[in-house]
Amino acid sequence: MASRHVLVMHLGEGSYTVPESTVSQELDLQEAFKEHPKLIPVADLGLGPLLVVGRETTVSSGGSVDVLAVDMRGQLVVAEFKRGPENPDSRRVMAQVLEYASCLWGMSYEDFDDSVVRPYLISDRCAGGASQGATNLEQAATCVWQGDEGFSAEGFRQALTDCLAEGRIHCIIISSEIDPNTARVIQFLNATAAFRCYGIEVDHFSDGERRVFVPRATVLPSAGQISPPASITTTRANFLAACSERARHFFAALLDSVQAMGAGVSWATRGFSLYVDLGSSNPRVLYGFPRGTVGHAMDYVQLYTSELRSRGVPEAPLQDYLAAASGLTIYSRTQSGNITVDIDEKVDDVSTQMVIAAVQRVIAAARATIPPADGSA
Repeated sequence: MASRHVLVMHLGEGSYTVPESTVSQELDLQEAFKEHPKLIPVADLGLGPLLVVGRETTVSSGGSVDVLAVDMRGQLVVAEFKRGPENPDSRRVMAQVLEYASCLWGMSYEDFDDSVVRPYLISDRCAGGASQGATNLEQAATCVWQGDEGFSAEGFRQALTDCLAEGRIHCIIISSEIDPNTARVIQFLNATAAFRCYGIEVDHFSDGERRVFVPRATVLPSAGQISPPASITTTRANFLAACSERARHFFAALLDSVQAMGAGVSWATRGFSLYVDLGSSNPRVLYGFPRGTVGHAMDYVQLYTSELRSRGVPEAPLQDYLAAASGLTIYSRTQSGNITVDIDEKVDDVSTQMVIAAVQRVIAAARATIPPADGSA
């Protein structure tokens, strides 16, 4: 190949040229970007600094995401690698990246952390890096970005929750060359879909001892299609106004009761999360969303026990909590026991009070079990 060279200059130590060469292994590209996520030209993609949270990560479809990352504003990135035009099946790599994004769509923050991020952080694939030693996503993000202007652990969590719920995922194809068919599919998706897709070409130079990777964002959404992450949170009034009359009654009664006992509520762009306020350690108990989120025709509530269970809260109140919703319409149930419940005709005054009482018992149990973050009694 060697049609081009790059000049590498070491101040005070001379210079040398390195010839262009093909990338022999797709794995080489993966490893380079995993170890050095700064290679992704985030400014061109409307992203912030990246933290890798998965590599060859298995998702529910059985496939494996090449590289999974988040930025400091809670935006989610799925990256797939393709060696170049010598691999003719561009449809396969596009299908893979869309399949993997669809598997993440609709996950809760806790399920994403438990099933995707934590297994990666404690694996051999995560050796080294600024987040070494972290065992969950919040620890890793705080380790990398604590003190950086614009980062807040709570804001990060809320934004990522919204991205997962609404499918606002950034899909990236990284290759030595983006072929015309792949480029056109990317352009089509950006013009018609809610998520964003990008093509990054990587020039590779090597002289056998030294290797140079030069990434370029070559296929991008138009300027009007790249939007900054949502930063405006909803309010209680706006949230309730977006709900049906039945859901409005349920959520108003729930919020009034739990806030009266000092529970915390975090408002996101569309919905809210309910947590046990223990200082900086705030396990989530419940999420509420209006209809239209994640394609839901109904307003819905998500009951969470996994984070509480992992913090040592006794099983009895957690089972009572889930049992309180057992007669309602269960939309989905995860392996960790978390459930999504539609707010439909089964949610009457009696079931509303049953759920509220169960939430109150869980909050009380968590406060009795989990020590406050500041160490106070």
